[in-house]
Amino acid sequence: MPEAETQETNEQDRAKLVEVDDLLLDPKNPRLASNDLEDPTQEDLVKILWQQMAVDELLLSIAANGYFPEERLFVIPSDESEGNWRLAAVKLLRDEGLRQDVGATGPEIEEAIREGGNWNASIDL
Repeated sequence: MPEAETQETNEQDRAKLVEVDDLLLDPKNPRLASNDLEDPTQEDLVKILWQQMAVDELLLSIAANGYFPEERLFVIPSDESEGNWRLAAVKLLRDEGLRQDVGATGPEIEEAIREGGNWNASIDL
């Protein structure tokens, strides 16, 4: 492989810190294919993940233990990410209004959020 191509590939492979608010869930993810929504919003996707895919367990784990940088999200240029469960959990932890809207509430969740963790700002991609 030519040196210039190797250098370009290495730069593309480097991890980047990205603000959680700048990331979008992937509506084309096969796990979400069973939803009946024609053009789901980001909130719709979080709600589906919360109600149907046990994001609550992951949310509690991230709240208690922090977000593990070893569990990177993969983002493609269309701004969709691979890691919908993890991203949904972090978005729910950060946004009380979203938690209310999707029904992600309860004493266990509120206690975990109060105790805090490493999930509040950016995610290493």
